[in-house]
This record gives sequence, C-alpha cells and structure tokens, in this order.
Amino acid sequence: MNMNTIHKISIILSGTVALLFVAHKLYFKKLKKRTVSKSKMYLINSADSSLLCENSESSYLIDKIIRCFEQDKVYTNPRLKIADLAKSIGTNRNYLSRAVNGYFMLNFNQLCNYFRVREACRIYVEEGLLPREVWMRRSGFISSSSFSSSFSLFTGRSPARWQREVRLRLQKNEKVSIDEYVGKLKDMIKK
Repeated sequence: MNMNTIHKISIILSGTVALLFVAHKLYFKKLKKRTVSKSKMYLINSADSSLLCENSESSYLIDKIIRCFEQDKVYTNPRLKIADLAKSIGTNRNYLSRAVNGYFMLNFNQLCNYFRVREACRIYVEEGLLPREVWMRRSGFISSSSFSSSFSLFTGRSPARWQREVRLRLQKNEKVSIDEYVGKLKDMIKK
C-alpha cells in the first residue's frame, strides 16, 4: 500500500470514530433524559404518605423521610442536620441527600424550611394570633432572615403581608387554609 492509500484509510477511520463518538453521546444523552423522566414517575399522597416510584428501596427511603417530616415533625428541631436524620432512619447522608434532591427537587435545608413555613402558618392560624417571633421559633427557625426568605419563597408573600391578610380573614370569620398560601408538597415538586 502506498502512503496516499494509508492516508485515505486513516481519514475514513478517524471520521468513523468521530461519528460513532457523537452517536454514542447523543444516544446516552437521550437515555439519560428518559431515565430522569422515569425517576420522576411517583405519586405522593400527603394524607397517607404513600409513594410510588420505580425503585422499591428509594420508595422505602422516601416513605421514611415523609414520615419523619409529616408525623414526627423533625423539622421543628432548629439544629436538625442531614446526618442526624440519616442516622435516625438508618441510611447515610449521601443516600438521603440524593433521595431528597431527586424526588423533591429541593435540597435538605429547603425541604426543612418548606415544612417549617407550613408549620409556622398552622401555628398562627390554629393557635391564635401569636406574635411572629413565637410562630417562627416554634416552627424550627432560628434566624429571622432565614424565616423571611423561606416564607417569601414558599408563600410568595412576606411574613408581615401574609400575617395582615390572614388576620383580616380570621377577623371576618373566614376559613383560612394553609394550602392556599403554601402549596402541598406534591405540588412543590417540579415535574
């Protein structure tokens, strides 16, 4: 074989390898998107904390997380750390973090703050018109700035504005549902 033929073969082989590489990348990118879509195939029913998902181990872990938040109200501990919760439900910090991020599309602190905001609203509505500091602390917040930013994030209103709106409604004997202001967990999850 002469040099010209070898050169042509090497160009063809290089082109083929490049084409295979691109096809491989596109295939796995599409497969990854499909896998992400499948991992979002779950249903959370807040009333009974049932969870359907593709993986029974993940389902079991998510069920435990929901139970800790909804029934045990672990978020009211202002010093709650992801490692503490992981230890109490029998997993490690990384698995717990991945489960929270993957299923709730929130990080651990955001999930805690979501439940804290709901609890703060519940305390204010159900236990009387208490000062903001009281419902902030009892729901698990330590810092006013964290409380205000989380409250605004999950309700779309500042705590002061929300408090005024709810106080007026309660004074008119209107029924106030927390779900009107803070969405249910299943609605918070990005689909």
